[in-house]
Amino acid sequence: CSTIAENLAYELSVRLSIKSLLVSMGLPPAAAPHLRLRYLPNLSEYFDRPGSAAFQAAIQRRENLEVLLAPESSLEYMAILDKAGQGGEASIYRMLVDSEDGRYAAIVMDAPSSEDLWMVNSILFANVALIVARPTLADLAAVRHTLTLLLSGLKSEKRPAREAIHL
Repeated sequence: CSTIAENLAYELSVRLSIKSLLVSMGLPPAAAPHLRLRYLPNLSEYFDRPGSAAFQAAIQRRENLEVLLAPESSLEYMAILDKAGQGGEASIYRMLVDSEDGRYAAIVMDAPSSEDLWMVNSILFANVALIVARPTLADLAAVRHTLTLLLSGLKSEKRPAREAIHL
């Protein structure tokens, strides 16, 4: 999943010159070693003091691609989930909204497969979903679960259109 997300974002940004942002939300964020980035700065910068300046401070660049990384530390990762779960300015959804201020033609989110706020907020924010799965029974069950979530588990105004969901 991460390799596909990273390559898609890289292709859009570097090869096609489409202003793109990659948000690597795994624990640890896969984009750091794959794109030879540092683990700092990361999204802790944003969640410590939400806003546009902190959003910019959390961004790393690889050629023309801008990247936001989740924290490498599970303690920091869980602290963000705690803050995000309390609502207010420090929410994952608000961070994604802050990223959508017109700077980017594409935002590629590498969301974790777990059903935590990182994944759920990514789905709520997305207008296109690409589900990456291996041809195994376990992945088939996971795909079924994800499709159920996308097609009926969300409020109708938050669902991506059926034709915008790809496997």
